[in-house]
Amino acid sequence: SFDKAEERFFYYLYLNHNKIVFKSVTSLSKNLFLSREVTSRLISKMIREDKIRRSGNTITKIERELKW
Repeated sequence: SFDKAEERFFYYLYLNHNKIVFKSVTSLSKNLFLSREVTSRLISKMIREDKIRRSGNTITKIERELKW
């Protein structure tokens, strides 16, 4: 399911210190053991939800500030 794919993506981000540099979406999807289409849709979804930022071939996690 999409939630499992998102969990896998965030775990991969965590293992890479919240920053991923990749050659192509295809190579990234192979590292995540997901199809290229699922990886591409997941990246787009998380960008829309303001969870990650993509700049070329670099993806970084957006850190949220806690508001009290």
